[in-house]
Amino acid sequence: MKKAFNYMFLDNKFYKKAAIFFIYTIILLYCSIFGCKGTISLNFLNYIMISLVILFGYSIFEGYKIAIIKALNDINESMPVLPTLNLKKDCILGIKYLISLLIFSIPFFCVIGAFGFTVGFASIMSMPNLLINISCISLILSILFYIIYLICFLPASILIYANTNSIWSFYKFEEIFKLISGNRKEYIKSALMYFIFGIVVEECYRICLYVSNKSLILLIIALF
Repeated sequence: MKKAFNYMFLDNKFYKKAAIFFIYTIILLYCSIFGCKGTISLNFLNYIMISLVILFGYSIFEGYKIAIIKALNDINESMPVLPTLNLKKDCILGIKYLISLLIFSIPFFCVIGAFGFTVGFASIMSMPNLLINISCISLILSILFYIIYLICFLPASILIYANTNSIWSFYKFEEIFKLISGNRKEYIKSALMYFIFGIVVEECYRICLYVSNKSLILLIIALF
């Protein structure tokens, strides 16, 4: 973060890059709100097309974030911090990142889904309360474990992905633990900040869904 604030304003194209990304964010936000709120009746094919547009748009967003992280990691005083938004390159980078996260998350989703199904099935079939209670506890614990793991190790996994572009980055446990153990205090602070910032962004998006008819408020939130 120190590198970011030290160098990004030395880039004479910083405001142009930031403006391009801001315009893109506004467009993505409006498309996302349009798709989520369903204010217009759509047939199945159009709904699929809009969903794909949102998916690819979000992939570009994530890809650009990865590109920035890589630039920060490779920074030197003669290099600008922020790369320019590149739709094709960032889309590919973002899709690979989402695939990487999905591959890692599938086992967790299967376990969580199995416990969730057991809870619902046991309730319908009037099975013993002990089985239902154990399933509920297991479901809650598995969800908490997945969330805690992401809070603790997601930043390290993202950095490894930014450096390697490997879809197996989330499974490189040796590199992940090596990266964390290299500077634990700094990593813990960074991971917490990343988690808190993620919550803030998520809540801003939720607010946007409610104030989509108030353009000025929406613009201010998107700018933030």
